[in-house]
Amino acid sequence: MYTYAALLSDIARLSRAGLKTGSIGKTVLGVPIPYIRIGGADGPQAIVQAAIHAREHITAPLTVGLLEYALETFSREWKARGIYFVPMVNIDGVRLAQEGADFIPDPKRREFLRRVNGSGDFSLWKANANAADLNCNFPARWHTGAENVNAP
Repeated sequence: MYTYAALLSDIARLSRAGLKTGSIGKTVLGVPIPYIRIGGADGPQAIVQAAIHAREHITAPLTVGLLEYALETFSREWKARGIYFVPMVNIDGVRLAQEGADFIPDPKRREFLRRVNGSGDFSLWKANANAADLNCNFPARWHTGAENVNAP
């Protein structure tokens, strides 16, 4: 199982190899969401993101593998362009799917999540630590569209 700790280990290794790393922000629980960039920052940029649905955490190591493949095949003329890789967008949700709710320090949030989920088994969980499905917000302008889901 590819965990957040494994991702951080891979990011540290890639950073030591000279790649640009950082954070795009924090999760609901305050965990930094890491990125790795290959190529330059001056030209056009692309983003590859994964593990948006918690139970789809297998996409995180696939994204790291894609990054490593891109590094091997990145041609010289593409060096000014950049690709940002965000292998695990929904870190809190991934941890819920992998570990259950016991890692969450706030007992009220743990109980809320167990109640919304209907059990302590989060293996099929899709959402984040607010029980919001992040994928429901993309085409709908983040909480302004008719199809947005703003509640668990």
